[in-house]
Amino acid sequence: MCVIAICEERELTEFEIRRKWIVNDDGAGIAWFSPSGENQYIKGLMTPQDFEREYKDIPFPHIVHFRSATSGGISKALTHPFVCDRGATIKLEGITKHPLLFHNGVLSNWENYLISACIASGQKIPKGEWSDSRTVAFLVYYLGKRTLSLVSGKFVLMSNRNVTYWGDFQKEDGIIFSSGYTYYTKNSAYKDYFNALGVPGLEAINDELGFY
Repeated sequence: MCVIAICEERELTEFEIRRKWIVNDDGAGIAWFSPSGENQYIKGLMTPQDFEREYKDIPFPHIVHFRSATSGGISKALTHPFVCDRGATIKLEGITKHPLLFHNGVLSNWENYLISACIASGQKIPKGEWSDSRTVAFLVYYLGKRTLSLVSGKFVLMSNRNVTYWGDFQKEDGIIFSSGYTYYTKNSAYKDYFNALGVPGLEAINDELGFY
């Protein structure tokens, strides 16, 4: 399952980035506020190297999303965030006045939600690849942010220089994580699994993150 990190006081460490990528390796995205106060983002970062190259001098606060493709295929377009506009834009980078949506979780029967929203709005299904998360961004545009308290999942919305989240999040060492963070980094049941992957430096990562 995906992981969202709301970074208000510090950036993610190299250890945290590597750990997230091990279990959420289907791409990443970053969002922050531009100097003029609009929402700025880059997504479709498909390797740790791509991410680390872009993750430099990003202002606070910023949001990071590591994706596990539980809905829709593995592609740059379906990484997060999604723009909450008329077409739930899937451009890989941009600056927008529309809210940006991040999702951690699975929305069942999202295809039905999408079809119903298009029927109600009188428009055709916008072009491009779709997932449950893109569908929720589409719904937020038409129905408003209260949608996020009515559908399944954990969500972060960036809008008007504010960061708002819905669901079970927890703050650890200055960063607010979706609950998947502790599950994957502190649960001893995953120690052997991570070690078996043979990632360089993983022993040091285990020590740093306090596996027991």
